[in-house]
Amino acid sequence: MTLLGFVVGLFLVALGFLMVWKSHRWEEYVGSLNSIFGYPRLQWLDWDTLGVLLMVVGVLTMFGLFQAFLTLTVGKLFSPG
Repeated sequence: MTLLGFVVGLFLVALGFLMVWKSHRWEEYVGSLNSIFGYPRLQWLDWDTLGVLLMVVGVLTMFGLFQAFLTLTVGKLFSPG
């Protein structure tokens, strides 16, 4: 855990919290994620979902667990054996 990792993680958590808390403002200023990606019928693709995902990544980054998480999940798929 480094100071820079903690600060970046804290920023990601704050940004994710704002996406969940003020999701209507994000839709008003940026637009709906469904229409941006071209999937108008997806209900789960929303600013709230992206905000929660950013908060999880932010907490993992704050405590230095992001690399271990990627190694345990994605690393198993691409390991040579």
